[in-house]
Amino acid sequence: MMKNSRTFPGYGYFLAGTELAPAKMPLFFSVTQSIAADLQAQPISADELDRARNPSAEAMIARRQSNAYWAGSLVGAQVDPRRLDIIRETLPALKRVTAADVQRVAQTYLSETKAWKAIVTPASKPH
Repeated sequence: MMKNSRTFPGYGYFLAGTELAPAKMPLFFSVTQSIAADLQAQPISADELDRARNPSAEAMIARRQSNAYWAGSLVGAQVDPRRLDIIRETLPALKRVTAADVQRVAQTYLSETKAWKAIVTPASKPH
């Protein structure tokens, strides 16, 4: 999941998470770092890009058919018209993403040195 901040320009986060046995946590971190390294090293294929982008675009189009989307998206637009630009530009921007864009973002943000890792495990039951 990726999230950008409306409050703090240039701030956001990328999150990968799962539920699994604590013993498998090292494998999870190893696999996610391997995926990040692969994204940094080479561009994804056109098929991979389409399989990632198309469901997001289709979901966005479907959400825009509901009053709930518009009620939430238009909040504050009368005082900050940039919100309307965001609504207008989000889908075209998603459709313009290229494999080179994905690789560039991976090289910029998915380095091991920038990673922050958290492990949440259940507390041991007292005997």
